[in-house]
Amino acid sequence: MVGVFGLGRRLPRDTILRLYEKGRFQPDQNPQVLTRLFGACKPALSLEEAQRIEAILDLIEGRTAVPAVADCLTFAEDVVRGNAALTDCIWLQARLQKKI
Repeated sequence: MVGVFGLGRRLPRDTILRLYEKGRFQPDQNPQVLTRLFGACKPALSLEEAQRIEAILDLIEGRTAVPAVADCLTFAEDVVRGNAALTDCIWLQARLQKKI
């Protein structure tokens, strides 16, 4: 919108409402575009899978170190879904090595 109306230009409220009604401020709702932008929707987890995720989070104690994963919850979900292995966590590997 900045490129169209210019930075700092004020529009009357009626103009903004008309543009909104025409769909000017709405994102593209095309499912293919949204899937390309945000990825495919993951299937819902069962209660048992959610419990396994909690157990994995307890095991790794919130200290996962996996390069391609944003956080521990994502890592635990990936393990439960079969997209990762517990041994992918560097911190967990080190902890298990220490016990041996």
